[in-house]
Amino acid sequence: MIVAVGAAALGIGAVVANPTPALAGPHIEGFKMHLKGHGPPGPRYWVEVETKVRVCGKQGPMRLSILEQKSGFDRPPTVTAENRRSFVRKQRKPCRRYTPSWELGYPDFYGIGIYKVRIRAIDKNGEESRAAVEKIRTLD
Repeated sequence: MIVAVGAAALGIGAVVANPTPALAGPHIEGFKMHLKGHGPPGPRYWVEVETKVRVCGKQGPMRLSILEQKSGFDRPPTVTAENRRSFVRKQRKPCRRYTPSWELGYPDFYGIGIYKVRIRAIDKNGEESRAAVEKIRTLD
């Protein structure tokens, strides 16, 4: 007869593996965007893009890679303007909120259409999060 005896039965105390796996790469927990107009109507009017993004990942430099696009209302949408930008921030905690903002490009992004921002987080090892996307329909 074969009897299997575990560590707990011997009074040694069992070794339990960590139930929460380490983060494989950064991930975005939340993303919001809105447009804010500044100044009176006319040549000095400008629009600020304000975003809030919550990123979880390893500590160290975190790059926020942003793709902004403007398209018409046609199906499938035709992209009429596109721009890429990035911000580098320090990830001091496992999860952190960032608030990058920038001036909307004039004149390419002004006017009616769909303004879309796609954001990814990229950590110091080059691992990328899935993209988070927000869209705003502008009707002027």
